[in-house]
Amino acid sequence: MAVPGEPDNPLERITFWDAPSTVQWFRDRGYTLYQHEQYELYDEVLLSTLPSVAHEEGSPAEYPYAHYDLDSENPLRAIDYGVCQHCISLIEPEFLSAAQGKVAFAQDSLNRHVAINVVRANTEELAILHFLKQQDLDTLKNNCIILVQDILPVE
Repeated sequence: MAVPGEPDNPLERITFWDAPSTVQWFRDRGYTLYQHEQYELYDEVLLSTLPSVAHEEGSPAEYPYAHYDLDSENPLRAIDYGVCQHCISLIEPEFLSAAQGKVAFAQDSLNRHVAINVVRANTEELAILHFLKQQDLDTLKNNCIILVQDILPVE
């Protein structure tokens, strides 16, 4: 599965993540992709990603899973940068790949929040991910490495 789009065109990549065929492909494998939502910031229209599945209020999230807080006064948003050039400085570095459409967020079948990254076959990156997937959770946690929950090959 290739994420289309030029390096400087994140909107094409976001269109890929929102495509019904992509959404269904992940749903068939137990993942519900976050939905994109438009909102205004500094008189410009931006996109953010929000969970598609309603969360349980106050649901705990233990390492390595995240808790998405929509109820706080200032909920955290993953901004999908591409419209607002001066807003790039507002994006936390860990969200930059999502902001450029290179990573998507989803919930698994247990409603845990996960990040999804498309990786080319037969690459060093994929070999590293397979290696990390074999490590136990304590080793990953002690080395501040996020769990590789699943590797989904495209048939």
